[in-house]
Amino acid sequence: MSSPQEAALRDLAVSMARALSASNGDSPLHLAHNLGLLSETAGIDDLAPHTSAGWIGIWEPKTEDGESFYQRSRAHFTEWSKWADVERIPRKGTRKRVVFLGESVARGYFYDPQFCPAGALQSLLERVEAPGGVEVVDLARTDLDGLTLANLLSSSLALEPDLIVLFAGNNWSRAPLLLRSSLERSVASNILNTQGVAGFKALLEDKLAGLFMSRLAGPLAQLSKRVPVVLMIPEFNLADWRSDGLVDAPWLEGTANQSWLRCLLAAQEAFAAGRFEEAADRARELIAIDRGTAASGYTILADCLRRQGAWDEARQMLEKARDAHSWEMIGQAPRPLAFLQQGLRRLATQGNIKLVDLPQIFSERLGGEVPDRRLFLDYCHLSAEGIRVAMAAAAEAASPLLGGRPVSRQELADVPLGPSAEAEAEARFGAALHNAHWGQSLELVRHHCDQAVAASRKVAEAMSLYAELQCLRAPAWMCAAGERLMQVADAGPLRRFLTYYMTYHRKVLDRGLVEAICSTLEEVGMPIRERITALLCQERGVAPGQPVDLISSYFRTSWINRDWMWTQSFYHRIHSPVSELSFVCDGSGPIELEIVCRRLVDPGAEDETCALSVNGALVVSFSPTAAWQTWRFSLSPDMLERGANRVEIRWPLRTIPGEEGIRQVARDIEEGTNYYMLTPVFAEIHSFTAAAPALRG
Repeated sequence: MSSPQEAALRDLAVSMARALSASNGDSPLHLAHNLGLLSETAGIDDLAPHTSAGWIGIWEPKTEDGESFYQRSRAHFTEWSKWADVERIPRKGTRKRVVFLGESVARGYFYDPQFCPAGALQSLLERVEAPGGVEVVDLARTDLDGLTLANLLSSSLALEPDLIVLFAGNNWSRAPLLLRSSLERSVASNILNTQGVAGFKALLEDKLAGLFMSRLAGPLAQLSKRVPVVLMIPEFNLADWRSDGLVDAPWLEGTANQSWLRCLLAAQEAFAAGRFEEAADRARELIAIDRGTAASGYTILADCLRRQGAWDEARQMLEKARDAHSWEMIGQAPRPLAFLQQGLRRLATQGNIKLVDLPQIFSERLGGEVPDRRLFLDYCHLSAEGIRVAMAAAAEAASPLLGGRPVSRQELADVPLGPSAEAEAEARFGAALHNAHWGQSLELVRHHCDQAVAASRKVAEAMSLYAELQCLRAPAWMCAAGERLMQVADAGPLRRFLTYYMTYHRKVLDRGLVEAICSTLEEVGMPIRERITALLCQERGVAPGQPVDLISSYFRTSWINRDWMWTQSFYHRIHSPVSELSFVCDGSGPIELEIVCRRLVDPGAEDETCALSVNGALVVSFSPTAAWQTWRFSLSPDMLERGANRVEIRWPLRTIPGEEGIRQVARDIEEGTNYYMLTPVFAEIHSFTAAAPALRG
């Protein structure tokens, strides 16, 4: 059987031959460009960061007074926070040396640098009585991709390791890495047009598997013949992390998107009413319609199975939900895809490789249940218990390879290792912040806020300052609250995390997170809700002379809301049949909303109307067309709340035909667009504002 890429190449050759023979076909110039004959595009090797020969990550070789070592380079100062906080890696001494490599999970994201997996592994290996002792060199790096990992593996041999521990596999499914040349883009465009998103997904996975085998699997097997390797297969937070928070089906053929949406509503209604068999049937219909390209059907089916105690079947469905979006360009949290996990398992049969299968080990730890917040803080980053269990398994595998005594992971997993109470509190608050920005449930965000305060009340000030900071108009670095927040977090892991947030991301209203913070702090005797609400109204509220832009990035519900993601459009595109927006007011006077919008299709029936609600109450129905129109709606004070007000617009389900939407994206991909959006568009908004009525002309 030929691969998806081979089949696509044949189809592309046929279509090009027809185009050349047709009198009105594409020009030879365009076809030559598709074949990559006119321009060279960066190859896959060009994407990996390059360092000078002899370097190991950010550490450069040095010699002083006859002593050789590796010194952290100031030329890579901006990368220091992604690596271990280690100034110098000395020459190997008498102790057995373990080199520890991996991604942000291996870095100990949320806890780093106070508590990290490499340090935990060091402590556990000191108990196995390896001759001469053991040292662990921490080369784990946040945002480590597969290509950089392959280079790092090779260069790490200069450290003369007695054992390599590799803990990676979450960052390898990045579509832009797979479509670099014009020929690759033409193949992908062709298969998207002919086989839809399901075929496109299969193509990307086939290319990713080939890249994994050629750039990592082979070299790792060869390396293991020189140095034994402990290979750790990562796991995912299957139970708590939801990939279906937004309507997640991509463009489907014909009118299948409308059928899918109606089926989704039926499944959700049946599940909410406790009719689980009916919900499961509707979920299976969803999977059949979208051909496995959406998480919703798998997730609903898994929820039904979990209520029956069918944990194994539920796990299978949740794994499929995790992998369903491998076609998506943006909005995807890092994750270990099933076929890559299987590829890692097969590697254990080659060379001197010892396998640590965390999906199996975590399942045993939880008595067969699906992994959840007990072992994870977000999608793939481990809790303190998760780190202990994972590193206990790594130490169990490593001990005999280092000449140590036999030891069981069950024995080691209960060794009292972990962060300080303050570091645990800061990690939990960081997890609350991260889960909120990735669109997870208010219940999960509140859980981490509660856990933060339970670990240490000292974190309460940081939580209060963060809520205050998000209300202020000025950039974080200009705010006294921001300065104070960084002082409070000066010695803990939260500082590194907040530096990332405050530097690289614009402020968001964080309505759910702020609500969780206020509720948690009020329960421990620190009421801040009134102060935060007053500050929010003062800084962000609708006031005379201050109309508010509702499609400003500040009001987006999360980072992954596709409506606020950059695409090839001049307008605010709506990728869900329900738009959620916000505005802030003090509730003392009327507010007028003005929206300029259009649908991409004219209404096909009289009942194709939009319903606009504020704070859950229907305000008005209106019928936009394919032409731009301006609509104004007045809100009386009794409809409003002091503080943040929630606006919801329910759009008709009908869109342009799926083939047309796919064709537009396929053309973008072929022309080199790296930021494509493969989900349906229900409407476009030119502007949407809230203002005092007197401001209107």
